[in-house]
Formats: sequence, C-alpha cells, structure tokens
Amino acid sequence: MALGSGRWPRRNRRLTIEECPVELDVDLLIGPRGVWAGTPVSGELQWGVNDTSIRFTLARDDDLRLTFAVEYAVEIDDAVEEVAEVIRFTTVVIGCGGLRHLFVCPRCGDRRKKLYVPPGRTRVGCRGCYDLTSLHHQRHDNRVAVLRRDPARLRPILQRPDEYSESERYLAMRAVVGE
Repeated sequence: MALGSGRWPRRNRRLTIEECPVELDVDLLIGPRGVWAGTPVSGELQWGVNDTSIRFTLARDDDLRLTFAVEYAVEIDDAVEEVAEVIRFTTVVIGCGGLRHLFVCPRCGDRRKKLYVPPGRTRVGCRGCYDLTSLHHQRHDNRVAVLRRDPARLRPILQRPDEYSESERYLAMRAVVGE
C-alpha cells in the first residue's frame, strides 16, 4: 500500500456468505421450484459450497405452522459434530396480493430468505447474527463506480495521466477494465 493512501489492508476480514458450507434458501423449499407441495416431505439434499448432506423434514407443527427440521454434520477442528434443529417459517403478504415465505432465524427471530452455517460454527443463523458479508461488497470500490458512471471524470485521467496521482490512474484503469 502506498503511504498515505488511506486504504489499509484488512486484518480482521469478515466472513462471506460464499465461504459458508451450508446456505439454506427458502425459495428452494417453498414456491414454484420448491419441494413443498402442501404435504409433509422428508429427504436428503446436497447443499452449500461443499455439497453438504442435509437430512430434512418439511411439515406443519402442532400449531399448523410450517417447520423445517434439519440434520447435518459440521466439521470443527478435525471433529465432526452432528446437529439437529427445527427452523420455523413465516408468511408475509406482498404488494400484488401474493404470499412470500420466509425463514424465522432461530438465533434472533428475524424474517430471512436465506440462513447460513459459517465455517467453525454449528448452528444455522442469518447474515446479521454471524456478521456475514458477500465477496461483492468486499470488492466493491465506490470510487471506481463513480468513474464508471461519469465518463466526464474518467476521460481527463486517461487523456492526461501525468497530471494525476498514481492512485487516481489506478482507479481509472480499474474503471476501464471493469474490475
């Protein structure tokens, strides 16, 4: 890094959703492409980054609420831990009169479309509970995006590069290359 650039390397980089071995997406369970058709369903899915095997039962509980009982194995420090938990669903009415199904995060109770099990953890939770980000957000640089959107700012840097600092030329090249 250049001295005084203001961009320090990250020491404590946040985990990304792409690194999570298990990612549960409500749309793959309920909806037009989902496995739920109104009757209890059991089975096994290969899911997530490492094709983690998840045994599941999708059914209604005693209060007639839709639940998702999952069992999966998580490897932590060369030991495998079997996990079993029940995840509830909720339904919200959307603007056009339809329904949207969402998970209820077992850790915080928030409604979420996706739930994750990060590396080194055993329980399902949402992005907020595990402070997860995405690779896109880690790699996005707003200064490059501004140059891409405004050719009037980018053109002078490309036409007269000696009049601009090394960091401005670097950002301009990233904007041109599309990185």
